[in-house]
Amino acid sequence: MESQKIEKAESLNPALNSENLEAESAKAPIAESTPAPKAEKAKKPGKGKKAAAPKKESKQPEKPKAKKTFYGHRPGTQAGTIDDLLIGKRLFTISEMAKEMGVEDGRIKSHIRHLESEKNVVFVKREDGKLEIKGKEKKAPKAAKKAESEKPAESAEAIAA
Repeated sequence: MESQKIEKAESLNPALNSENLEAESAKAPIAESTPAPKAEKAKKPGKGKKAAAPKKESKQPEKPKAKKTFYGHRPGTQAGTIDDLLIGKRLFTISEMAKEMGVEDGRIKSHIRHLESEKNVVFVKREDGKLEIKGKEKKAPKAAKKAESEKPAESAEAIAA
């Protein structure tokens, strides 16, 4: 039965003729089963790792540093506002600060804990519940700093005279 199928296929396609296949196989050598080793790629000159080039100076001026509060927070943020309330002349309780800012008491307490642990600020709670800062002097306004810097110079002159 198979031989009939082969004969029918050979008659339809003469390229499949067993005699033609045998003749072609005798002409062409049998290819080896292992592939030939690939040739290594030649490296192009100028390719590969380059030494780090020196950085060029940018033409743009450096960005100005953001202004910070006395304890290093940006003004206008919750942390900056709490810093300003703590440093101001008036003393507050935690609930008064929270009401002033419109936040929960927990926000004020967590910022105070942050200042105590990270910035080494010491807070003392007075009898009336208001917080007072100990250990760091409060930041004086720039105009007051200039006035203070001039006063010691005058007093030093008065002592010398």
